[in-house]
Parts: sequence; structure tokens; C-alpha cells
Amino acid sequence: RASDLGARFHSFAAFVRQTRPLAAINGTFFDVGSGTIVCNLVRNGRLLESGSAGHTFSIGRDRKVRWLSTAGRAGGRINWKETEMAISSGPTLLRNHRIVLSPGQEGFSDPGLFRKAARSGLATTRSGRLLLVSVNRPITLGQFARAMKALGANDALNLDGGTSTGLYAGGTFFSRPGRKLTNVLLVSVRPR
Repeated sequence: RASDLGARFHSFAAFVRQTRPLAAINGTFFDVGSGTIVCNLVRNGRLLESGSAGHTFSIGRDRKVRWLSTAGRAGGRINWKETEMAISSGPTLLRNHRIVLSPGQEGFSDPGLFRKAARSGLATTRSGRLLLVSVNRPITLGQFARAMKALGANDALNLDGGTSTGLYAGGTFFSRPGRKLTNVLLVSVRPR
């Protein structure tokens, strides 16, 4: 979170510069005025931000990925104790390699989400590979779900997009957000 780095908002480049990740992608939704993050964020078993919209990508302390159905349940009502990290967002694009778009059922109603826009997403393949994906040209959620499926995603989740879309990997910025962000998802090597 930007607040972990001493600010309410940070540029995507500043997040990358300060944390030096292998890869980074913009995170979940936030109020652009106040900076309030509106979905769950969990780190080291502790709920940092709470929300009830969307579903959740999580990694347990056992390092196993879990896709959790959390829409409609406030983050404070979930036991995160065995969770290394988690991020809620949405809508869900794929479950078990099937397109399952149901934004309303996941608590999403903002009309901006349904327009064509640049998109960011998070996915895993059947073999367990993590995919961080951004599309810089405007597309619909349906087009994004089909693109994720074509990339081999088994489970996939839409992240904040539009002017928040940012992707960095291996020293290169593939997408740069048009605004400052409150949160990003970082991929780093941690010593065992």
C-alpha cells in the first residue's frame, strides 16, 4: 500500500523504485478522492483493508494458491490467520477455465467498470503458474475474460483498470497508470 511507504498515493514507478520487485501490477479498487481501498488486502495473516465486493486470490502460509468466494462477506468476518497474502477484486473472469462473469452478484455496480477500458488482471494456470496481465487498449470485461482463457488461465480475476492499469516485469514497464495508486501487487523473491 502507498500508506506502507509513507503516502496516501504513490506513482506506479515510485512503488517499483522503492520495492525493487521482479514484477508488479496495479492492485485493487480504491476511491480516487480519499484513497480508501474498498476491497480486502491481507499480509502475513493480518487484514489491512476490508471490503465485501469481489472474490479473493490468496496464498497460504503453506505457499498454496487459493481462490476464495468472498463477495458479500466483509473481510473482518473471514479468518485470515493462515494467509500469507490476499487481494480481493473483481469481477471474477474465469473459474476452472470457464467464463463466469457476474459483476452484480459480486457487488460491482459502477458503470465505469462496464465500459471498454484498459484492463489488468491476475490469473493462475492449471499447472499453477501465476499470470499478471494488462491490456493497454480499451476492451470489455467479456473480451478480457476470453483473452485470459486464450492465455491458458484456469482461474482469473479482474483488477482495477482504466487509468490505474500498470504492469512492470524484468526491468520494463509494459503499462503505466495515468494516475497515482494506493496499492499494487508485487512479486519478489523472499529468502526461505
